[in-house]
Amino acid sequence: VNPKIRRANLDGTNIEDIITSGLSLLAGIALDTAGGKMYWTEFEKIRRANLDGTNVEDIIIGLPDPKGIAVHTLAGKIYWVEIAADSSWRAIRRANLDGSNVEDIITSGLDEPRDITLDIADGKMYWTDDGTNKIQRANLDGSGVEDVITTGLSSPSGIALALATNGGGLVGFDDGGSYTKCFWDSDINPDVNGIGNT
Repeated sequence: VNPKIRRANLDGTNIEDIITSGLSLLAGIALDTAGGKMYWTEFEKIRRANLDGTNVEDIIIGLPDPKGIAVHTLAGKIYWVEIAADSSWRAIRRANLDGSNVEDIITSGLDEPRDITLDIADGKMYWTDDGTNKIQRANLDGSGVEDVITTGLSSPSGIALALATNGGGLVGFDDGGSYTKCFWDSDINPDVNGIGNT
């Protein structure tokens, strides 16, 4: 089966292939709708294209194994998580939208980070770690790393935030093949009792 990038309407109709060749081992994708670009990770590289699939370009090559990716349009940055057999390559990194100025922002305490999402308003990034069975967060510059959920998880991978105006929200993540959610009332202490399969 040839990997491809597809899109559809939010109700699942009008499915169309937008990139059908030249792809291998896709892992994560993120959209910059304001800039009209999509970014994705493949084995050893990060690529981008226009939202209609045209103008595909490699922007970072020579990476061991990038996984989840997120875009901070206002800051002009992409963030991604990196796993590798060599633990010295396990990191959370960021770069400019054109792939220049790659920075290591978290290089310790990671085992198998899988996905990342950003809370731009509060200046935080959240990520899942399949090896430590944790969800963690930090400031967007990599400082202030803290655990968010440390118990009851089994191989968390994908993650998304649905933020509320009262400072609370919902973290959704893939926990060992089933979608799991966690509600909390403040942005500091998640209600772990609220975890449940949906």
